[in-house]
Amino acid sequence: MPSAGGGNGGGGKGKLWVLIGGVLAVLILVGGGIAAVLTLGDDDSDDKKASDDSSQTDDPTDEPTTDQTDEPTDGPTDAETSGAPVLETCPTAGPAAKGVSKPGQVSGGGISFPLTNGYSDGADADQNEDAFDFLSAPNGQMKVIEKTKDSGWISMVVVGSVKKSDGYTDVQQAAESIAGCMARSTRLYRNVTDIRPGASEALDVGGHDAWRVDTEIEINEPKVKATGDTAVVVAVDTGDPETFAIFAGVVPIGDTQLLEQLNAAVAGITVD
Repeated sequence: MPSAGGGNGGGGKGKLWVLIGGVLAVLILVGGGIAAVLTLGDDDSDDKKASDDSSQTDDPTDEPTTDQTDEPTDGPTDAETSGAPVLETCPTAGPAAKGVSKPGQVSGGGISFPLTNGYSDGADADQNEDAFDFLSAPNGQMKVIEKTKDSGWISMVVVGSVKKSDGYTDVQQAAESIAGCMARSTRLYRNVTDIRPGASEALDVGGHDAWRVDTEIEINEPKVKATGDTAVVVAVDTGDPETFAIFAGVVPIGDTQLLEQLNAAVAGITVD
């Protein structure tokens, strides 16, 4: 929308053009005088000027040649090493049939991990999986951390997939994109006060390329004791030409025991 002070800007601009016009007129008059003096000068001055001009043409000829040959050499190298940009907005995944988990496993998107002790993959988990709407057919486990009359806090770990056609280009970019979208998701968090990036590293999942991204998401929610979550996202190239598998888990900030369990779940990821 227009600035409240935008109307006063017009008069000042008009004065500026008048001032510039005056300066140009002075320069034209002065320039004409200088041209007249040079024209009336003797021939020796002209010869000397021509000689000086001739000697000065050597330097500019060499400089552009050196500069222009260096710059194009570096350009393609930088482009080749640059990664794809992280998605600021993760597309909502379309409906898809949820995979069937083997007993003691949580499966989805072509990967599985062992069901964590103290977590449930029942109906309560199913109700919270929909919050991960950027994953196709998310399937997960959950643990209640605290519960109040009208609020609460849970730890959740889900697996699903994202489509490459939605802008996901490689495992690193996919993991970083999902980590950012989780932190910004209003379905997952409210009153976010800080987002702190953590480790970002390549993994090997049973011979498949993968990438892990850690993030701390700090919140200010008076109704709960939790101050936020440590989030872990792992993207796996399962070999599917159309998708990347995604593992996403959150545990309360500072809960070292649950973080150890989350790390164990990451270590237990397998490609189906």
